[in-house]
Amino acid sequence: ADDLHTEGAVDVVQLITDLGSFVTVSALVLATAVLLLVRRHFTEVVALVAGAALVYAAVRIAKEGIDRPRPARPLEVAHDSSFPSGHAAYATVWIGVALLVAGALRGLASRAALLTLAIVIAVAVGLSRIYLRVHFWSDVAGGWGLGAGILGTCAAIALIVSYIRQNESEPAPSGGSP
Repeated sequence: ADDLHTEGAVDVVQLITDLGSFVTVSALVLATAVLLLVRRHFTEVVALVAGAALVYAAVRIAKEGIDRPRPARPLEVAHDSSFPSGHAAYATVWIGVALLVAGALRGLASRAALLTLAIVIAVAVGLSRIYLRVHFWSDVAGGWGLGAGILGTCAAIALIVSYIRQNESEPAPSGGSP
């Protein structure tokens, strides 16, 4: 495995891993939230921001509670404990953002391309953490699962709330027996 690591490759992988950093994902969430606010998609904004905040909190809590040591001889400085991978968890936000933004795009091909790109980013970020020896495979899988679970739950709640709010504004059907 040591033969696979070159300075150039490590530099490229560090750029990829930065796509899953808290700072990068926070900027992505902020930009997407502004876009959604302009389009008056308030429920989606709440779901996205709450989901991202809950992913951050869950990563912090899990790292403190599990306190798993990191792999030996890392190629990048990493702090805190190893499980779950925060970068992998935060990278799932790219997929959530892609799903929200895809609704504004025309054509199935554009939507599929955007979602595919987001999935590739999330996978690349997770694998970059393994390559840089700052996480084990299980740390990355745990981060992906944590992020996907929280974001999926927030999305489901947003769908239910939207459905209920939409049905409240519709008049009751007339005629017929009660």
